Amino acid sequence: MGKKSINPISHSNISILLSKGFLLFLSISLLSFSISVSTSQKKEELKQLHTLTQATSLALIREVETNYRRIYTALSQLSLQDYKANQDNWKQNAQYLGNTTDAIVSIIRTDKASNIQYAYTDKQQQATLDRINLKNTPMTEENFPIFDRFTLQGNIQAIINLEALCKPFEIENSGQFLFQLLKGDNVVYSSPNWVDIQNGIRIEQSLSIQDVQNLTLVCAPSPQSQRTLLYRYFEIQLVSFLLSFMACVTVFFAQRFYKYFKLNELRFHTLLDDVSLLAVILDMKGNITYCNDFFLAKTGWNKEEVIGTNYFNKFLPLEEQDLKKKIYSLITKGISFPYGEFPLLTKHKEIRWIQLNITMLKNTKGKIIGVAGLAEDITVRKSNENTLQKQFEFNKALFVVDQSITARKELDETLSLVLDQSIKQIGFDAGAILLFNTNNQCLEYKAGIGFKSKDIEQVCLPLGTGLAGMAALEKKAWLQNTLQTKQIDFIHTSIIEKEGFQKYWVVPLLVKGKVNGVFEAFWTTKSEFDASKADFFRALAQQTAIAIDSFTLFNKLQKSHAELFQAYDSTIEGWSQALDLRDKETQDHSLRVTEMTVALCRISGMSSRSLVHIRRGALLHDIGKMGIPDSILLKTDSLSESDWAIIKKHPDYAYALLYPIEYLRPALDIPYCHHEKWDGTGYPRGLKGEEIPLAARLFAVVDVWDALLSDRPYRKGWPQEKVYDYIQSLSGTHFDPDAVDLFLKTIKEQGENWK
Repeated sequence: MGKKSINPISHSNISILLSKGFLLFLSISLLSFSISVSTSQKKEELKQLHTLTQATSLALIREVETNYRRIYTALSQLSLQDYKANQDNWKQNAQYLGNTTDAIVSIIRTDKASNIQYAYTDKQQQATLDRINLKNTPMTEENFPIFDRFTLQGNIQAIINLEALCKPFEIENSGQFLFQLLKGDNVVYSSPNWVDIQNGIRIEQSLSIQDVQNLTLVCAPSPQSQRTLLYRYFEIQLVSFLLSFMACVTVFFAQRFYKYFKLNELRFHTLLDDVSLLAVILDMKGNITYCNDFFLAKTGWNKEEVIGTNYFNKFLPLEEQDLKKKIYSLITKGISFPYGEFPLLTKHKEIRWIQLNITMLKNTKGKIIGVAGLAEDITVRKSNENTLQKQFEFNKALFVVDQSITARKELDETLSLVLDQSIKQIGFDAGAILLFNTNNQCLEYKAGIGFKSKDIEQVCLPLGTGLAGMAALEKKAWLQNTLQTKQIDFIHTSIIEKEGFQKYWVVPLLVKGKVNGVFEAFWTTKSEFDASKADFFRALAQQTAIAIDSFTLFNKLQKSHAELFQAYDSTIEGWSQALDLRDKETQDHSLRVTEMTVALCRISGMSSRSLVHIRRGALLHDIGKMGIPDSILLKTDSLSESDWAIIKKHPDYAYALLYPIEYLRPALDIPYCHHEKWDGTGYPRGLKGEEIPLAARLFAVVDVWDALLSDRPYRKGWPQEKVYDYIQSLSGTHFDPDAVDLFLKTIKEQGENWK
């Protein structure tokens, strides 16, 4: 349950990202709130400063207006008096002026033609008025530095320095506020540090003074305090705006990201829910964080029962817990494995099989946070594979039994093999093969496996008795998932109760409609019926029946073959005895040389199969003499050359007699070649050395040995030492030297017993 790890936008990732975004938004909101509080405070401070400025402006206006009224009152008093204007009189009226004396620059009285009648002025600007002589002189700015003036009754005019009126008040405020006095658009007076702050706090108010028009007072806080407060205010406003903007951007992108995530999640879920594959995502503890509908459909659970549960505990069978440890170990170590076949436990405790592709999930930092699995349901394929595998094992078992039959093994060995294969493939606890005995018409025990006692070996069950007898009689299989003792014969009942069997199968062993026996299977526990195992059991029973039938036929054939060959050998021995009886001089000679030749050939290493043919050839070595006339064969006088010529033909006669008989053809070496000599001077073909068959070379030595030792009508038999020396002398000429050495060595070792 994918070869490479991927970094998906998983629920955990998006939760982390949204959490971080929320914390950022919350931080910005708290900071914005703090700044908003600071902004409100600064606003309140600005408002208080504005109110204070307005109050200061009004106070200054009241001060100026009060001073004007004082000057106006004083001059009114002067105008009412008919006095000689002099300095003393002026000083006497100073009580009306208060602290405005510094502001009065000149006092002038004119006639109706505006000519000066008398004038007082402060030339030294020391707040002291001195009379000047300008009588009947017109008023001009050349004579008087006019700052401002107003006219009273009696044509008394006062020239006033407005700066002097404002300055004392400004001094009292210690420069916290600045002032500017305007007459129309002209600046009459400005504070020394006046700075025109167009965007700051600025209070403009009109002055109401008799005979003075368009007077405006401008009041503002000092630039330093005002700018500090304004800049801080605007700074806070800017930061607040930026933070609000950031919060809005954060919320905007969080919403966009969340919508993007939900859209991708919807696409992801739609894709996985529409495919016929099982999809599941696990965290590092193996808990399920996601599964698609196909997964739920295959397992039988609903989503609420699955999400948050541990996959390995819920969906992995208990017997596969070692697999859980292996998978979990690979996951925690970050070792990826491409795919594998795993069992899947459903809600109904059924086992399904899946081919799972597994992919590691990593976060943005490359840390493994879980695994994603995409799996194909291969239950049907797995079942088919298991069926095919089971069928393969069944066929393999049948093949093994068939090989045993073909190899012609012993029946007990074949039946033991049948029981071993059947118990492996079918899984029964005990099995028995009962063969049908035609003599007593009973089923008798032949082979068994898995039984605790030997009671089954005593079974002798008549046809028609119990389930086994009925199966044999009716030639029908009996496959029971539950076993009832009343259905079983009394012998089997005791076995079943003692062994504790719960289930029983029996199949007749049939070949061409003939019953050879029955095959029984026993189980100690009940189990579901398996049709494939039942079919295999029938097929194996059929093979077993064939094996029994084949063995029976083979034994019969072997017996017939042995009897036939025994008849052949008896016939050959009869021929040999007939030859000895005809040639009285060689009575029993054939039997003696045959036994000695077979023994010598066995010592030389010849096979048992070859010895059979050697024995036959030795018995029939003189069969060709049947073609020699009695007048020559039984002649007591010396033989003439013509007689010898006829006698030397007896090997050819032997060849002519035996070659047409196929089973005697392998025995021709001795009858045809026993008179050949090592040096090539023998007959009938003059073979030399190893051209002569080994059996004939060995027989030649034995034949001469026995002939010389035996008594003949015309001579006595030689002593053994003389024969020994004689044969030794013919080594390399008449006889094969190796054959002579082997024969003489055997004579010495075996002695008279061997002879």
